[in-house]
Amino acid sequence: MGHYMETLDRETVLAAVTKALLAEVYTTPKPGLVDRHDNGAHTDMDVHTFERSTYAIAPYLADMYAEGLRSADPQSLFRQIRAIGMRAEKAMYAATADVNTHKGMLFTVGILCAAIGYAQGRGMPVRAETVLEQVPAMTAEILEAEFEQMSRREARTHGEILFHRTGERGIRGQAQKGFPVLRDTAVPALRKYLRLCQDTEEAYLRTLMEIIAVLNDTNVLSRGNEADLQEMQHRAGVVLRLDREPFYGGLADMNQWCIGKNLSPGGAADLLAAAILLIMLEK
Repeated sequence: MGHYMETLDRETVLAAVTKALLAEVYTTPKPGLVDRHDNGAHTDMDVHTFERSTYAIAPYLADMYAEGLRSADPQSLFRQIRAIGMRAEKAMYAATADVNTHKGMLFTVGILCAAIGYAQGRGMPVRAETVLEQVPAMTAEILEAEFEQMSRREARTHGEILFHRTGERGIRGQAQKGFPVLRDTAVPALRKYLRLCQDTEEAYLRTLMEIIAVLNDTNVLSRGNEADLQEMQHRAGVVLRLDREPFYGGLADMNQWCIGKNLSPGGAADLLAAAILLIMLEK
């Protein structure tokens, strides 16, 4: 552990981020999501779109880590990385011919990269829980002010429409609280399954199902409705209880259901990549 800390720098983080984002998209078979087998419920993107996007945005995520390393103030750090995020988004759209592959990922993983740098710069251990504890100081007040403004104006995005309709705060609400689904579900699940499963891919898939089972995924809500989300969560719980062979069959069935309903648990995929990154940097 101590040894790794000394070698944690921008290059290490860049390599880890690239690896974590590719690990998420390569994990197969995922329900409704792009993987090596099919494009799930997506018609405008495939694995290669994600590869191009990953290589385009990873350097910006590494810059967010570097920003965290030298920052003294969590709120101004959050503002800084959002400016970097805007540039990263442009690079993503340029690499994908205007397809949104990683917009949610940029937000989530960007905040984490900055928090990793911030924790490290303060001599704290780069452990998932410690990193996540840094997040609310960065995000809570700034995002609260934005929710205030949002409630008083016309909705502009899918997320804002949902917020107006249901009060669901989505990934911004998660960020305000230090990503509770990452802290309480994804990270502990990934640690557990990496110990128990025969291979890493099964560990990733089971972790994804754990996330889907509890996350109010706004990707699902904006493509479908509350009933679809509940059904998605229920199906993930059922698949999780299956042993290895039927587990893969259950995932394939769930994928067909997602494609039929045009649903994609993209928010859960972002949190899987985030958990992979956090665990990778602990090692």
